[in-house]
Amino acid sequence: MPLEGLQFGRYHLKRRIGKGGMGEVYQSEDTHIGREVAIKVIEIEDDSDSSKEDMLLFEREMEAIGSLNHPRTLPLYDYGETTLDGGHVKYFYMVMPLCREDTLAAWRQKRQGPKIFSLTEVVHFVWQAATALQDAHDHQVIHRDVKPQNFLIRFNKETPRLPDLLLADFGIAKIMTATHKSSGKFRGTPPYMAPEQWSINPIDKSHQPKIDQYSLAIMTYELLTGQLPFQGDLPRLIHMHANVQPQPPSSINPNIPAAVDIVILRALAKKPEARYASVIEFAEALQRAARSNEKGEDIHVVLVISEMEAIVGTECSLALPQQQALKVVIPAGIKDGHIIHQEGHGKAAQYGGPAGTLHITVSTSPNISSEEIIGRQLHDLKQDLNSLKANSLTDEKVNKQLHDLKKGLDSLKTDNLTQTKTVVSQLQSFSDNLKKDLNSLKIDSRTYTQTVVSQMQSLSDNLLLRQADRNLLWTGKRSIRTTIIIIAATIILVTSSFNILFNVLISNSVANTTLQNIAATTTQMQSDETETAFVATATATIITGNPYPTYFPGTGKLVLFDPLNRNYPSHWDTNSSCSFIHGAYHATTTTKGLNPCLDSYDDFSDFAFQVQITILNGNCGGIAFRVNSSKNTFSYFEICQNGYYKLNGPQLYGSSSAIKRGFNQVNLIAIVAKGNNVAVYVNGQQTDTMTNNSTDNEFGLLADNQPAQTEVAFNNVQIWSLTS
Repeated sequence: MPLEGLQFGRYHLKRRIGKGGMGEVYQSEDTHIGREVAIKVIEIEDDSDSSKEDMLLFEREMEAIGSLNHPRTLPLYDYGETTLDGGHVKYFYMVMPLCREDTLAAWRQKRQGPKIFSLTEVVHFVWQAATALQDAHDHQVIHRDVKPQNFLIRFNKETPRLPDLLLADFGIAKIMTATHKSSGKFRGTPPYMAPEQWSINPIDKSHQPKIDQYSLAIMTYELLTGQLPFQGDLPRLIHMHANVQPQPPSSINPNIPAAVDIVILRALAKKPEARYASVIEFAEALQRAARSNEKGEDIHVVLVISEMEAIVGTECSLALPQQQALKVVIPAGIKDGHIIHQEGHGKAAQYGGPAGTLHITVSTSPNISSEEIIGRQLHDLKQDLNSLKANSLTDEKVNKQLHDLKKGLDSLKTDNLTQTKTVVSQLQSFSDNLKKDLNSLKIDSRTYTQTVVSQMQSLSDNLLLRQADRNLLWTGKRSIRTTIIIIAATIILVTSSFNILFNVLISNSVANTTLQNIAATTTQMQSDETETAFVATATATIITGNPYPTYFPGTGKLVLFDPLNRNYPSHWDTNSSCSFIHGAYHATTTTKGLNPCLDSYDDFSDFAFQVQITILNGNCGGIAFRVNSSKNTFSYFEICQNGYYKLNGPQLYGSSSAIKRGFNQVNLIAIVAKGNNVAVYVNGQQTDTMTNNSTDNEFGLLADNQPAQTEVAFNNVQIWSLTS
């Protein structure tokens, strides 16, 4: 009989909104609190076996829902029973939230556009469905009727086009037992039922949750392809579920990656033990597979070389974060601002896809002296020569040369031409003998020795280039403080011929027209004003490679770029709490409070400061600014792995959706300070502003031990001096 308008206790039934095999659903009102609810009603007319079974199933559904408390499961508000028609007809009812948006199946049919969902949308739905099902399984409840019709949808403001799911209709749910034996009545929706649901054989308790996994995989297949994997009448469906392998989803929708095919087909395995261990494991595998074609992030670096290196060409070894050193060939005659693209050398993809691209902007500058290049090479070569085992060398003469060479390197002064000639001769001779000796070495020693040979060849060439640099490339003053740029190259391997270059220098016949033109130009730069203009021109490409971000106010000029992969030159604090580890600068604190790691070299007043931050463990990390190291005072801006941020001086707290939450997430944080006004940014979005009256101009990076031991890694500091 129609129930609209009737009163079930405190609930007024308004209109029927749904009907199924297990009763009817009515839009109703809770008259006590004026809340709209949905009420599911079953009618019990007699004491027949059918009525008793309906009542048993209804009670089981209430028991199942009542045991669950998950944000993706439709909750049970209330339940009860009432009688009508003079007590001859009994009604049992459940009270649940009213979801006006409809089911996933109905919304799919009504929504505009294709009925096939994108892979991103399906991953979203499957994850939410799986978390609800996993919670049910953890509470020993098997749903047994997973399908789009049994998921209600709710829209939210954050993702208005992608609703959230609520698992509903536990009408045939079952509590897990040691073994489940079929009653002979097959309950469920045939196109979604697992093979074991059709069987009269007992189902082991460990396999019972995999019924829901199979059904969810059927639903996933349907949402991605627009069709069910098995179709037909009931006998045909039973046969296909038990015996026929489904077509890969990508054979219907070619946009589906092969990795997704593998995941879905495993969840659709005929035997439960061949499926994933749990429904949440299936959802996680689908997430990874969906992103298997995603490329890693690109890396952009600026490689600064001298003008001489740009003329003759060079090889550079770039130290990249969390990667082995990468060899980069710089061809002779390369132009200032040229960009070299190295595929597969960007950041690794998170889910197994190809790595990103490394973009190297080459910048030539007379301000990068050969002393810096040679100093680094001397340091690295001397370390490797110390590690070169004498027993790897078969010739006593070579061992004697090694001893003499190390002695010569220790006393080398690069501005002494006689010493330079001697060391170059030693390098060439020792290198030649090592190369002759290579074939007699073991493979591991051979590889290492080849590396040392390359280093010696490089140092030899650069010592010679040093003389050309001193005599030809710069004759003006170097008194002003120029822009400090950390060189990305760690070992410069110049590949030009030893003998040609050596003979050219010794005979004083460096007559290359280009070199003469450069020398003629630089000899005219005697005044500070002219020199300043020359420096500005030299740094133009570095500024181009690190443009002032468009989301910052005003304009600015790059004054510092530091990848923070090593302390070279030494201007960052290094101690037990501040150290360079695996290509990043780490700030660590084990005691309660803030631990700033300071930059002892640079200070600016009106500036924009930007850095990449990764919170490895603990809580928060960020930028210290307006630092007075002598007074141990500073202001700071920090973000926390829970999505909150802090800004002191005055103290400000807040949360931001721009912050990537959790550990090992890379965030880009920034400060723009002009006068007393400070604005802070996270991942390109302005987060907050403040007024700061401090006139101190030092910088630092920090970790905040609130409330747990914290370690934070930093990369790629960029500072711009504000020009407007």
